[in-house]
Amino acid sequence: MLKGVVLGLILGVVGVFAGAYFYFSTGQAPVATSSPEMPFERKFASMALHSYMNKLPHPNPAVPEDEKNFLEGAKVYKDNCAVCLANPRTPSPAACSRNRHNFLKASASPMTKRGRPIGKLLMASA
Repeated sequence: MLKGVVLGLILGVVGVFAGAYFYFSTGQAPVATSSPEMPFERKFASMALHSYMNKLPHPNPAVPEDEKNFLEGAKVYKDNCAVCLANPRTPSPAACSRNRHNFLKASASPMTKRGRPIGKLLMASA
């Protein structure tokens, strides 16, 4: 009886791998950018990314967490970000674009060796 269980488990595992190989080798897997995602593709990619990021060292922030820096960050946010992000009414796209351009131009120096502003708020373009 134990031989049958072990043989069944081995054949089951081999069958799953053989089925996956057949699925990919016959071209049934979606590979075009316009095709839908494969089953669990987003979950597997997310798991791999989080696993990799957790292995990296987590250095201390370059800017200390104190009231002076919080107030300076709030001032930068109010001057550069609140126009588009905190306004309950939608501002004009031109104002947002002009404000983002001025902020990125003003925060271009001084730079670190990675090209990021020192002590300034980083803004990702959407």
